[in-house]
Amino acid sequence: MDEFRRHLQELSEDHSSGAAQLSAQLAPMIVALIERNRDTSENERRLLLQRALHEVADCRPAMAPLYNSSRRLLEALESAISERQDIALDQVLEQERAERLRELEEMCDTGLVAFRLMRRVMLLSRSSTVENVLLRALPADCEFLVCESRPLREGRDLALALQAQNRSVRLISDAAATCVMSDCDAILLGCDAITLPQELSVYHSLPEQGLVKSTYSPADYWIINKTGSAGLVRVAASLGVPVWILATQDKLVDARRTATVSAEVHAGEELWREYPALCHNPVLEAFPAGLVHRFLLGGEVLDHIRLGQRLLMS
Repeated sequence: MDEFRRHLQELSEDHSSGAAQLSAQLAPMIVALIERNRDTSENERRLLLQRALHEVADCRPAMAPLYNSSRRLLEALESAISERQDIALDQVLEQERAERLRELEEMCDTGLVAFRLMRRVMLLSRSSTVENVLLRALPADCEFLVCESRPLREGRDLALALQAQNRSVRLISDAAATCVMSDCDAILLGCDAITLPQELSVYHSLPEQGLVKSTYSPADYWIINKTGSAGLVRVAASLGVPVWILATQDKLVDARRTATVSAEVHAGEELWREYPALCHNPVLEAFPAGLVHRFLLGGEVLDHIRLGQRLLMS
């Protein structure tokens, strides 16, 4: 487990990659863990994998794809530990890759229609999902206003990537976003998780009642994303600027796991290296899904009520 934990520590300290990028690193880590423990007993390997799953979930709880991918992979591995393990691993990994590519293709196809009239959009930070879709689905003459996204300034990398594709792009400070958003056709955001509120999920997962659905409101759920998202979304709602969340299915948090999801606070050094003790550095935050105009989830365009119904069934 030492090598696995070393890689897991690297994941926990990677604060510039999004949830999808972090999730892509997980499968090779699990494969390597299995390879290094082939000579152990079936029961020992099962316990090892279960421990690894819990450590992944605790590593970055707000990054839903990390947990969802590890759970899916480990469940498949557990059923194939005793025999044909290599084949089972290859099948699961190939299936995950194929599903990810298919979902992105569907998002791009749907985006060609949904975003065809957009000529100026605002982006926050750097989401690999959003970047994939906007480069292929938004009109060639669309202008992008990219927030710098402090403290790590991931927006700079996105601006350079868009410029390299000969797109019209302007980098703006995070503070300037509210000044210019009224001229935008939309704000496009990714997300790290879509989840029920913790207090609601505890109620819904009472052991003696199972998963209670009767009192659930599909509007009572939250989006977890880069700090600054909540402010942008609230101002956009007041100005009538539509906000879109672009997400793959692995961003949905199982209703029974919501109590383990929390936002992240990073070291003060990221904000001010010389005076970290002065700093408070929350990097992820939650905001109500009801503030979002539409969700592009896979190949579907959903409002927040329909997506809430989908979340309850996840």
